[in-house]
Amino acid sequence: MPPRRDPRLVPYLAIVTTVVVFLVAKWLNWPLWAVAIGGISLAGGAVFLLAGREHAGRKVTVGRVPVLAPAFQPRTGVQAHIVDARAAGADIVLHGAGGTGTTQLAASLARAGLRQDVDLVVWVDAGGPTSVVTAFALAAHQVAAPGTGGDAAADARAFVAWLADTDRRWLVVLDGVTDPVAIDGWWPADHSATGWFLVTTATDLVRHPVFGRGTAVGVGVFSPAESHEYFTDRKLADDDAAELAAELGHEPLAMARAAAYMQAERLGCTDYLNQWIDRRKTVADPVTAAVLLAVDAAQRKAQKQALPALRLAAVLDPAGQPAAVWKSAAVTEYLAGAADAGMRAVALLHRYGLVDHDRRLGAWAVRVHPETAHAVRKNTPADLRDAAARTAADAVLDAWPADDAHPHRADHVRVLRANAIILARLDGDPLWQPEAHDLLWRAGADIDVAEGLVRDRTARHGDGDAQTLTARRILATSYRRAGRPGDAARELERVASGYEALGDPIAAEVRDLLAKVREELL
Repeated sequence: MPPRRDPRLVPYLAIVTTVVVFLVAKWLNWPLWAVAIGGISLAGGAVFLLAGREHAGRKVTVGRVPVLAPAFQPRTGVQAHIVDARAAGADIVLHGAGGTGTTQLAASLARAGLRQDVDLVVWVDAGGPTSVVTAFALAAHQVAAPGTGGDAAADARAFVAWLADTDRRWLVVLDGVTDPVAIDGWWPADHSATGWFLVTTATDLVRHPVFGRGTAVGVGVFSPAESHEYFTDRKLADDDAAELAAELGHEPLAMARAAAYMQAERLGCTDYLNQWIDRRKTVADPVTAAVLLAVDAAQRKAQKQALPALRLAAVLDPAGQPAAVWKSAAVTEYLAGAADAGMRAVALLHRYGLVDHDRRLGAWAVRVHPETAHAVRKNTPADLRDAAARTAADAVLDAWPADDAHPHRADHVRVLRANAIILARLDGDPLWQPEAHDLLWRAGADIDVAEGLVRDRTARHGDGDAQTLTARRILATSYRRAGRPGDAARELERVASGYEALGDPIAAEVRDLLAKVREELL
């Protein structure tokens, strides 16, 4: 987005244009009436161009605002609390249990802002360790914030500084915050009054002091009236709709899964309720029960490919997975199907409401609700989950472009990196054992990602663990490629000492590499 043009320049532009036209006309001996018409036309055109360009440059979105779900309910009671808090100038923290619709409500507010007078919306899927920095750095370039041009962290800080005194209207959404400390430095307590932060998180985190910067607004389950309206909008309301909604606990996600299943199977509430009651005899959680019902039906339709595909979706980044990942040879082989097996499985899972597929979202084309992903991982044996994770890593690597620095591929590579980070942090560490997957080295070529891998491994396993030492080797390689041999040498010294303490013979190889790096410092 270009810098906002100062409207005070308009009269000066008109005067200068008129004078230029008068001088040219006098030199060419134009008649007076031609001078007048020409001057007015050019001055008016220049003013129109100035104003028109300024207006056209206003609306900018960084990140992908989620599409509103079918039969979206506006939650008027919650909206009233938001309006009251915003009237007092407060930032907002939407919190709720998983599946209550905080993300959808945030998306509706972001879209409403873009339709009205908001110039800039920055949407951040804030569950990843580097997602805020990446999005803010991109936003800094979009608004031409002073101080950009450094690394990603420096550009992100420039954007935070820009938020402090801009006169533009803006909205920053930090969706799905799982680590309040990670956003501490990126959510300023003081910023310009022309914009606001909208944060979504789980209710059990909302007492953290970081969230005290905003007004907390709880998002619960649907009211009975909202549940009835939802089923009515989905054209599923019948005599048993109220009983089914009550059985589902009026939970928005469980109701969405049930509605997708009923429409895919052409069932009414009565038939679904009977199946639901049978499933609940073995599964207590309503979201998990709805997911397993849908999986059973999808499996029957897809010759046993639906469940393996859903396991892949569940270990990847729920915020977005490129179609190229699902078209990869790794996914085709995993599903033991034809070349289009991955996308066919995605289409079926979308039909049953287990994933969302929207080509308009580009690199974020395939999404899965975090609660659905959690339910699938929880009900998958560890060996099958780890196999899905390694296949997913192969698929992400297959989809990684050779020229990943090209600006045209920026979104695609950013989403691939986010998926690599999610895979790297999975329980059981399937990408780290028996040795680090090649995807870790590819994603770790980005220094921010590599530093995040080190922090995560250190927090999980301690500084002397073999996995932590591998992460430091990745970081050292990244530093060296970036022309930072001093930082690379520091990391390699720690790695070599760590391997020597473990009695690992690879220490000698690291010492040899360290010697070469030190020569580069001379």
